[in-house]
Amino acid sequence: LLGREKQQLEGLQARVENPALRAQDVGRVLPQAVVLASSRGSNLTAALAPAVEAALRESVRRDPTPLVNAVFPILGPAIRKAVAEALGRLVQSLNQALDHSLSLRSWRWRLEAARTGRSFAEVLLAHTLIYRVEQVFLIHQHTGLLLLHARIPQIQAEDPAMVSGMLTAIQDFARDSFHVSAGETLHTLQVGELNVWVEAGPQLALAAVIRGQAPADYRLTLQTALETIHRDQAAPLEAFDGDAAPFELARPHLESCFQAQFAGASQKRSSARLAVGLALVAALLAAWAYGAAQKRRHWLAYVDWLRAQPGIVVIETGKRSGKFFLAGLRDPLAVEPAESLSQFQLEPGSVTARWEPYHALGAPLALQRATLLLEPPPDVTLRVQDGVLFAKGAAPASWADAARLRAPLLPGIHAFDSTALDISGPDRVAELKDAIERTTIFFDDGAHLASGQESALDALVSQLAGLRAAVEGSGRRTRIAVVGHTDQTGTEEYNLRLSRQRGEHVANLLRARGVPATWLAPEGAGASGPSRSDGNGGEQPLERRVTLRVVVDRPPPNTPAP
Repeated sequence: LLGREKQQLEGLQARVENPALRAQDVGRVLPQAVVLASSRGSNLTAALAPAVEAALRESVRRDPTPLVNAVFPILGPAIRKAVAEALGRLVQSLNQALDHSLSLRSWRWRLEAARTGRSFAEVLLAHTLIYRVEQVFLIHQHTGLLLLHARIPQIQAEDPAMVSGMLTAIQDFARDSFHVSAGETLHTLQVGELNVWVEAGPQLALAAVIRGQAPADYRLTLQTALETIHRDQAAPLEAFDGDAAPFELARPHLESCFQAQFAGASQKRSSARLAVGLALVAALLAAWAYGAAQKRRHWLAYVDWLRAQPGIVVIETGKRSGKFFLAGLRDPLAVEPAESLSQFQLEPGSVTARWEPYHALGAPLALQRATLLLEPPPDVTLRVQDGVLFAKGAAPASWADAARLRAPLLPGIHAFDSTALDISGPDRVAELKDAIERTTIFFDDGAHLASGQESALDALVSQLAGLRAAVEGSGRRTRIAVVGHTDQTGTEEYNLRLSRQRGEHVANLLRARGVPATWLAPEGAGASGPSRSDGNGGEQPLERRVTLRVVVDRPPPNTPAP
C-alpha cells in the first residue's frame, strides 16, 4: 500500500476521473467493439437506428444540399435506369403499332432493323430525326462563370462568355418572374432553328446548342457527361476561386456530347394506302389549322374593335384553358362587349372577360352622360369640346340654371357654356330680378357672415349669371344695389357705418365669384327698414342682413328686345 501498488492505483483513479483520457480509451476500442457486436448479432443496430435517423432528419432540415450532392452520382444512374426501362416498354409498344404499316419504306427499314439488330422503332427515329450539336458550355452554377466551351469546326463562336452570362441571366429571370424554387431550372430555350438544352447539377450546368430537333434520349448523354465531370472534378469544385484552368481536363467529356443525325437519300413514294391516309390526315390538319386561324382572326378583329370603342380600355388579352380571355376597364355607358361577340362569329362560351368600372373622360361618353343626366329640352342640342359643355337652342330658365350648376360636376366636363341658349325675354329678366331681390344674406355681430350663408351666396351667383345671360347682347345696363342693414343696437352713425361695411363685404364676395364689378353698388341703410320676425318673437337677428335691389334699364331705341 505504500510502494508501487499505491502509485498504480492513483494512476488508475486519475484516468477514471479524467474525461479526455476516458474518451481516448473508448475511441481506441469503439471500432472493434462495433465490429464484434455486429458479428455476434447483438442489438447494436436497433440501438443506433433512432440516433442515426434523428441525425439525418436534422441534417436535411438544416441544409439538404450536402446530402443531395452526396447521392447525386448514385441517384442519377438509378433514375435513368428506371426511365430507360419505361421508355423501352414505350418503344416496344410503338414498334408493335408500326408493325401494321404496309409501306415499302417500312419494309426497307424492317430489313435494316433485322440486319443491324436494332428495333424497328429505333431505325424509324434514326431516319426521321435530323439534328446536329454545335456547341457545349460548362457553367458554374453559383457564380454563372463559363468554365469550359467546346464547338465543332464548322461553326464560329462569337463570345462564349457572353452566351454563358445570358443563359445565367435567363435562368435567374425565370426563377424571379415565376416564383419557382431554387432547385428548378430552365431546361429548353428555342431561338429560330436553334435549341438550347440545359442540364443542371448541384454545382455545374451543361448547355448544348442544337440545330434542329434532337431525340429525347440525347438528354441522357448530357446527364452522363455532367455526372462524370462532377465526379472527376470534385476537388477543383470544392476549391473553386474563379480560376477555370483546372476544368480543361473535362474537355473530352464535353466533346463526347457532340452528335449529329442527317437524313438519308430521298425515298420513293409510299404505297397508295399510306398516301391516302397521310392525305386524309393532312386534310384534317389543314381544316383544323384553317378553322383555328379563322377563329383567331375573328378574335383579333374583335379585340381591335373593342379598343376603338369609347369608354373601354383593354389591358390584357390571351388564351387560357382553351378559351380566349380579356380584362380591362369599362365605363357604364360604353357598349356591352358580350353582346357584340356574334358580330365576329365568336361563341359566348369561348370568351371570358373581367371588366373594372370607371368613368371615361372623353367627349363622346361625356356628352352621352350629360344628355342622360341633364335631360335637355327637345329644342336644345348639346356638344362637348375640351371639357366644356355647350348648349344651344330654346330652353326654360329653370333648366338652364340647373344645368349651369350640375354640368361641372359631371366626369369629363368642367364648365357649362349657355351663351347660345335662348333664355332671354322680359319674363325671364323679371323672374330673375324677383328671385335675386328675395335673397337675404345674414350676419352675426359686426361684418361676419352667419353660419351657412355660403350656399346662399352660391345660389345668388348662379341667379346673377342667369340674369347676365338674359340681358347680354341687348345693350341693357344692369345695376344691383347691395344694401346692408343693422338692428337697433348702437347709435345711428355706428349702424350706418356697419351696414355699409356689410354691403361692401357681400359685394367683394360676389366680385370674387365672377360677378361684374360694374354691376355692384354697395350701400348702407343702417337700422332703417321694415322689421322682420324670426317666428319666435324676436326681430333683431333678422335685421343683421344684406339685401339686393336690381335695376335693369330699358333697351335703347331700335334695339330688339332680348
